[in-house]
Amino acid sequence: METGGRIFLFALAFCWSEPAQSANQRGEFMTGGGVGSVPCVEFLDVMANARAQGGLASPAGSRLVYGYMMYVAGFETAYNSAAEGVHHIFDGFGSVSKVLVALEPWCSQHPTKNFDLAIFDLVKRLRDDR
Repeated sequence: METGGRIFLFALAFCWSEPAQSANQRGEFMTGGGVGSVPCVEFLDVMANARAQGGLASPAGSRLVYGYMMYVAGFETAYNSAAEGVHHIFDGFGSVSKVLVALEPWCSQHPTKNFDLAIFDLVKRLRDDR
């Protein structure tokens, strides 16, 4: 494709583009996939299985919860970098596995909701306490 055609396509794409929104008018966020989209009942099952295999810190247990731990760690990194004046939102927990334990009560009360909503609820409560 010649240079003039490329410039035309770029200009066309630029004119038709719209700014990305981080939330809709009701404050709902698109949260992507991974374990964030897993129902809480599955998270609770994984936690129970990890405990049955020696606990969250055991080699077998940590393999089971690894995806959840990485999701929480990634969420924390993104939140801390985006929230003005807030640093280490999960700092008081001491470890990612303790954050997972803190998410269990909410998931027990909302078994059909997704795991990411449990994190959002926890962060909202932590933010409100500051």
